[in-house]
Amino acid sequence: MRPFTNFCRKLPEQAPHPEYDRRLDPLYNVESVDVRCNRGGSTAGQGVETAIVLAGDEVGFGIANDSSFMSLGRGGRIFHAGPGQAYLSKALADLETYEGDGDWFKIGQYGPKDAKDWVLNGTQYWMNFTIPKTTPPGKYLMRVEHMFPYAPAMLQFYISCAHVQIVGPGGGEMPVVCRCVADLTRTCVEMPSPLVKFPGAYKMNDSNIAILPEHAQFPGEGHERNLFSPKWVNPGPAVWTG
Repeated sequence: MRPFTNFCRKLPEQAPHPEYDRRLDPLYNVESVDVRCNRGGSTAGQGVETAIVLAGDEVGFGIANDSSFMSLGRGGRIFHAGPGQAYLSKALADLETYEGDGDWFKIGQYGPKDAKDWVLNGTQYWMNFTIPKTTPPGKYLMRVEHMFPYAPAMLQFYISCAHVQIVGPGGGEMPVVCRCVADLTRTCVEMPSPLVKFPGAYKMNDSNIAILPEHAQFPGEGHERNLFSPKWVNPGPAVWTG
C-alpha cells in the first residue's frame, strides 16, 4: 500500500514533518464546522496533492505524534480504543478550494468487535477502508474520524481529510444531487446515498455521542466499566457499499 504523504490537509501549528499533522487535541463539539476536517482543515486545501485511487482499492490512514513517530508510511499506533469511520464528498469544482460544505456519504466503519472489545482496540497502526467499486469517478475529499469514548458525554473525535481522485467506471442507481459552486453555477451530479452534511450529521445529544457513564473509558462514580451497549451503533448514516 502506498502511504498518504502530502495528500492530507495540513492544520495550524503543524509539525516540521509536512506529511503529518501533530495537532493532538481532540474535538468534542460535533456541531462545529471543525467536525468536517479538524481545526482549520476546511480551508487548508491549497497546495495539497491529490492521490489517485482506483475504485475497489483499499486506502489506509495512520497517525504520527511526538512520542510515537516512527517512519514515513508507518506512523504511530492508534492508541485509543474506539470506533472509526470514513466518508467521501465530491468536489464539483476545484478540490483545493472545496471546503467540504457539500454532501458526504459513508464508505466504511469500525465498531464493536464483540461484547467486550472494539475492532480498533488500541494496537493498530492503520484504519483501512475500501473505495466501493461503483463510486462515481471524480475528485473527492476523503474524511476519516476515530472516536474515543473518553468520559461520560465526552466522546473524543480525531479527524483528518485527504484529497483523492477516484478512477473507475462508476455505475449503479444513484440519486441526482444539485448544488451551487463558487461562481454560483448550479451543478448536478449522481451521488451515492444516504447523504449527510458536516456539521449536521451528528448532534451532541445523540445516544451514541452523549455516551453513558457505564460505557465510558473512565466511568463516573458508582458505575462499573462496560465498553459499550450491545445496542450501540456508529454515528451517522448507513455505509454505502456500491
